[in-house]
Amino acid sequence: NVGENRFTFVIASRDGQIIENADVELQFQIHEGEVIRPKFVSTAIYREIKGITPHVHPDGEIHEHIDARGFYVVDNALFDEMGVWSVSFVASSASGEGLGVRDLAFNVNETSAAISIGARPPATENLIVSDVVSVDELCTRSSDDGMHHFSVSEALEQRKPFVVAWATPMFCASTMCGPVLDAIVRIANDYSPAVNFVHIEPFDLELARNEGRLVASDLVMEWGIASEPWVFVMDSNGQVVSQFEGLVTGDEIRSSLDLILSD
Repeated sequence: NVGENRFTFVIASRDGQIIENADVELQFQIHEGEVIRPKFVSTAIYREIKGITPHVHPDGEIHEHIDARGFYVVDNALFDEMGVWSVSFVASSASGEGLGVRDLAFNVNETSAAISIGARPPATENLIVSDVVSVDELCTRSSDDGMHHFSVSEALEQRKPFVVAWATPMFCASTMCGPVLDAIVRIANDYSPAVNFVHIEPFDLELARNEGRLVASDLVMEWGIASEPWVFVMDSNGQVVSQFEGLVTGDEIRSSLDLILSD
């Protein structure tokens, strides 16, 4: 959407291998009919995230797979007008191999459908551990992530910073949910009890497990998100200070929380 954005991407070779630790320069431009107008040049930072993703095999047995995801990010990509944009990449791998990709197009909308920075999220009444017999009814992570003790509504009432992660490790189409949720679990204890952490599965788990259908819950529709994972960081006033779509590292979430807690 129009404004500063976190722009993430991966680079893969022709045989599908992810290229790590490359030096990457990006040229952004906007398209006005047949005219292409250059906008700005930026460099990307390489980041890596690791985690465990549970996977259901055809025989119904659940196996855990260790996933590592390398990705690149431009933290403050300024898209100052709506329209059709494109980006060209010039990269040099760690081995010195050059790579160029031209004119990958994308749309910049006036606003985002997701809860935006500066806004206050809905007072979502997500179920918590005291509402169910087993935490498995709330979470597809292989072990309890410890983030099912507060609803968003309760977190807002407590008037202290909180993090909301929309992720489904077992049913994530992007396979990003497990590593992202694991990254949050690894930092959560460092911020307790000053910060609350909330994890919500975006799909109806009964339908997903019993019928194999991925149906978005009514709760996720309140937040305007149509993919997974998403992570939102709120300050003590309940306002969104950071939002992360897709891959995000624990260090990025730490930076957001540290900034809030230092005020």
